[in-house]
Amino acid sequence: MIVWLEREVLLALHDAVLATAGGEPGIADYLALEVLRLHQVPRGSLGRDALPAMAAAQACALIERRPFHAANRATAAAAMETFLALNGLELAVPEEDVAVAIRAVADQDWDGSHLTAWLEANLRPAA
Repeated sequence: MIVWLEREVLLALHDAVLATAGGEPGIADYLALEVLRLHQVPRGSLGRDALPAMAAAQACALIERRPFHAANRATAAAAMETFLALNGLELAVPEEDVAVAIRAVADQDWDGSHLTAWLEANLRPAA
């Protein structure tokens, strides 16, 4: 069974990011926030093997749609890692590498498939 990130969890993650990094609170685009769940489900399988694609799709949607006034990238990273953790996976790389991957998506150097491949190469079962 896949554990999804509910809207309230995403909002709490965003609040936690703002508490750490600062920035203007609030939602800039309610519609973008509401449709994020659609980006959790890639075409094809909904099995556990699709978890990296689901995490990448949601992170990319957060970065591209920018639903919050601030900290969309950091919230995307937190959401991606939280979604994976809730589903028994963790990234086996330093946080700096996660930031580089998120920046690559934001700079449009990587698309969702590239982020998915990066996740697949760097995931391990959660300890």
